[in-house]
Amino acid sequence: MDPPDKRGADVTVVIPVKDRVELLRHTLRSVAEQTQPPAEVVVADDGSTDRTPEVARELGARVIRKDGGGWGPSAARNAGLAEVRTPYVAFLDSDDLLLPGALEKLRDALERDLAAPFAYGQAIAAGRNGDDWWFEGVIAARPDELRDPVTSIFVRNHVPSSGALARTEAVRAIGGYDQGLVFDEDHDFWIRLGAHGRPAHVPEVVAIHRRHPGNRGNPLDAIDDELAVVSRADSHDGLVARRAERLGVLLCEVSINAVRRRSLRELAGGVNKLLLRQPERVRILRTSATYFSARRASGRQGERLWQERTDIRDWLSGYR
Repeated sequence: MDPPDKRGADVTVVIPVKDRVELLRHTLRSVAEQTQPPAEVVVADDGSTDRTPEVARELGARVIRKDGGGWGPSAARNAGLAEVRTPYVAFLDSDDLLLPGALEKLRDALERDLAAPFAYGQAIAAGRNGDDWWFEGVIAARPDELRDPVTSIFVRNHVPSSGALARTEAVRAIGGYDQGLVFDEDHDFWIRLGAHGRPAHVPEVVAIHRRHPGNRGNPLDAIDDELAVVSRADSHDGLVARRAERLGVLLCEVSINAVRRRSLRELAGGVNKLLLRQPERVRILRTSATYFSARRASGRQGERLWQERTDIRDWLSGYR
């Protein structure tokens, strides 16, 4: 990895990984090709049995490792956090990609807004089929959500897990990631970090959330974690009133996924936990319907973005 310039030396990238050697190659390449490469890349290897740690070292990363595994994503990120010696830290998933100017744009946003605990941009969800990349969606804040980003992140997590940069001091102040959460650790992390101040927003695509068979992508699996996060809203005055909205968004996502998978069991499980067991059924249903419409509109906008951004599609064609 090339030596970082003076500004990039303020940033460390932490990547948790387990048995993803080929995907990690691409992820590390996207970090190395940043306009302002970071001071260091720390790969937290959770007991990989392939050549993940060796390849990570070959590509310039420092590897910390838990032999035998058992960290999980949250503990792996926290182990990497303990090694950070820079003012800024970016947590990058081992299968995602950073666009070339991502770290520079996010860092500039934090330099402009000294009170912001983190900065985040937009991400395109895309997968690869042979040599061709296909579009799946956009992870981005809607204009109305930016008026009150902290509570809107609680209702709908629009922070790309790999499209953000945080102040290391702020991350350590909240204790890093909650290691008791398995599926929803990133959403909980942004909510707790946002309690320390309004985040800075970069209205540009900064990352690619890569879709592939190994994604942890079933919303039904995350319901218990999500309900645990929702229950914590009682300790945040601004979030209590948005509880039903969060459940409505979850109900919509679980229902859509269950229909796609043609699974009545998943649909029934989601309805039971997110609607029938809750006291605010009418508000939950209303929010779910409203979110479904907004989701469709966002999907159409994302499709237009994908078609217009030939530069991103050309760039992705180099990752095969």
